Amino acid sequence: MTNNKTIITYEHDKIKQCLTCECDECNDICKCRCNSSHFEELKEYCCAEFDYGLTYNYKENCIDIKKYTGLFQLKDGTYVEILPKINKSSETEGRQIFYNLIKASYNIEREFKQVSNTNINAKNTKILEIMIAIFCLDLKIIMQRGLKKSYTTKQENLKFFKGKLNLTEHIRKNFISKEKFFVEYDDFNDNIAENRILKSACLYLLKETKNEENKKILRKMLVIFDDVDECINLDKDENNVQINRLHCYYERPINFAKFFLRHKSFAPKRGKVNMPALLFPLEKMFEDYIENILCEKSKNIKRQFSKYYLVKDGNKDIFNTQMDFVVFNDNETEAVIIDAKWKLFNEDDIDNYYNISQQDLYQLFAYSKILKKQKNLNKVTVLLAYPKWEHFVTLKTLSYFDNTEIIVLPVNVLNKSDNNLFTDKINTLFNVSE
Repeated sequence: MTNNKTIITYEHDKIKQCLTCECDECNDICKCRCNSSHFEELKEYCCAEFDYGLTYNYKENCIDIKKYTGLFQLKDGTYVEILPKINKSSETEGRQIFYNLIKASYNIEREFKQVSNTNINAKNTKILEIMIAIFCLDLKIIMQRGLKKSYTTKQENLKFFKGKLNLTEHIRKNFISKEKFFVEYDDFNDNIAENRILKSACLYLLKETKNEENKKILRKMLVIFDDVDECINLDKDENNVQINRLHCYYERPINFAKFFLRHKSFAPKRGKVNMPALLFPLEKMFEDYIENILCEKSKNIKRQFSKYYLVKDGNKDIFNTQMDFVVFNDNETEAVIIDAKWKLFNEDDIDNYYNISQQDLYQLFAYSKILKKQKNLNKVTVLLAYPKWEHFVTLKTLSYFDNTEIIVLPVNVLNKSDNNLFTDKINTLFNVSE
């Protein structure tokens, strides 16, 4: 890392060129502005191989931030932080929202568990340190569940026979030493690609993190990795990574480790230029956050429910439906379709229909009819979940022309424990008492 400078910006914000001070007066933090060299580099990334969610605005001569939150690094080591923003949320609130969302996105395999709190103060900590803290939480899970082990092929010249004889090497090495055998055998051990990548990341982060709790976890992990080699060829080890359902808890820390080793970008491909980046689509993170809340209250939840089709073409089904969440009651006679929207619902803006998308309502109406017909349900309710902000704090109830109920609920992304309105309403719909 060549410097510790950070450029801070927000989703749907703009990064402008700092023409006067060239950012020399901005010290280590620069908000929504960057010097000429950084600005030109960011312009290159607007048409890069990876989709960083950046668009160059020719009219205003600025970089528009579109759809991601997270962190990427420029060539000289400068970090660009993209924080989530709910209306006029401050920098500290943006960091807390990011921490809550990424913490809820605990496992790519959707295996939600309670993640213990860290000693880190997310409100006053850079995104990089927050992600190191999340990485350390994942390491603690690995400590609890044990290192992944696998069979690796070894070749050794031993005094006893094991596995199978490598005849060519045996003749070459043991022409005189008749008492030895050059053998090839499979050994079950933890010196595998996944653990080598994690160990190298731990060694790197031990020098980078300033949080004592993180350092403590990293040191403990290095003791556990004592028999594991460091990663020498990251490309080769990446190709050898194999994550199965039994070891799905390895997937996220491996992705984080690749980023920390500054070798991999996890954004969708699009053009030619590449830079180290760890970016998260906010819509997906918000869905993960809602699922995390729902899983604490109900078990009969279906995510990305896509069992039924909209149209039949002879014997062929076309246009698959995909609902964010469907929650059924215990005997599956009633259901709630939940649609998560990372947008601002404005309960005061009646003239613009509260900023609800008409297309979303059409889609959800179709989903409700399909689900009710195919599952033979007595009742289907549509629930729209939006982030809570100053102009959306209470429940809003609407209905379709056929009296199908539409419930619009705020979800607090700043304070996860303050979501009783959301969870209580789900329970009320099914007459569940806490």
